[in-house]
Amino acid sequence: MDRGRLLRVITATSTILLIGLTLFVYHDALLAVITPFAISIVLAYLLIPVVDFLNAHKVPRAVAILVVYSGLGLLFFVAVTTTLPIILAEMDNFTARVPQLAVTLTSLFMQLEELFHRLNLPPVLHYAILENIARSKSIFLGWLDQAVLGLLTLPSKLFLILVTPIVTFYILKDIQAIRTSMRELLPSRYRQRILRWLARIDMTLGRWVRGQVIVAFLVGLLTTLGLRLIGLEYAVLLGTIAGLLDVVPYFGPIMGGVLPVLVGLLTSPAMGLRVLLVIIVVQQIESNFITPQVLGHSLNLHPLTIIFALLLGGELAGFLGLVLAVPAAAIIKVTLLHIAARTPQP
Repeated sequence: MDRGRLLRVITATSTILLIGLTLFVYHDALLAVITPFAISIVLAYLLIPVVDFLNAHKVPRAVAILVVYSGLGLLFFVAVTTTLPIILAEMDNFTARVPQLAVTLTSLFMQLEELFHRLNLPPVLHYAILENIARSKSIFLGWLDQAVLGLLTLPSKLFLILVTPIVTFYILKDIQAIRTSMRELLPSRYRQRILRWLARIDMTLGRWVRGQVIVAFLVGLLTTLGLRLIGLEYAVLLGTIAGLLDVVPYFGPIMGGVLPVLVGLLTSPAMGLRVLLVIIVVQQIESNFITPQVLGHSLNLHPLTIIFALLLGGELAGFLGLVLAVPAAAIIKVTLLHIAARTPQP
């Protein structure tokens, strides 16, 4: 290896290590700063097709963005004046009843433990069942604590809510300049190769990201309507939570369905059963009708790959890791296929 190449390798390695160390030491502060930009990038990614469509029909880009923002503003106004007051009222009532819900949940697990005590099962099986019941109780109570904490800290996110639309506007307005600048930063030798790789990632993720938002909205809407139909308290709040959690494949619908069932059990066993039926019906509609029509097989990932990615993402970064795990797995797959396509066959 010549001296110049060795120097470049040492420089690149040192830079990567320095970035990694900085991320490790200042990850909380960096996360707080990066979050509004990350959300803005996702929003811009969702809105770019609409803005580009208007721009292609002779609407100036800034005007096109303002038209899109006006439409979103109208939807937001309708949500604020109709849905948001209901959600806020339900949040207050729900957080006040959380201790009672926790007591009910603990009592339910105690009844399960007593039931298995009376079944006279083999010691090994008996111990395993009790151990899993205790672990499940801990998990559910932890979810409940996290849900309440998330609801209580929503007002502190006001700055994030205000900054995100501004950052999104500038990304949408200057997207072509941003793309040109990024393209110029790429080494000319590898520029076309990298651009083809990025185009494949965009093609793979574009439909999935936009489709996932549609699916989550429909799941939240159907869950809300179903829960209101059977007369469950906090239907709008619980339906909204179910829709937000639905962005996590496999585990999201389960997490979004557990809380309504527990609230139903707090009312009565019959209500708990009705809620469970609503959740099952919504999930069947989603898996058999909504998801195939909206998403299809856009990522083309094996279920085992998705589950592994979710487990790894959840372990590394909690809920955010669950949300980003599947797109990250898709990017890795596209990257490996891109590399394989350029590798000479023996």
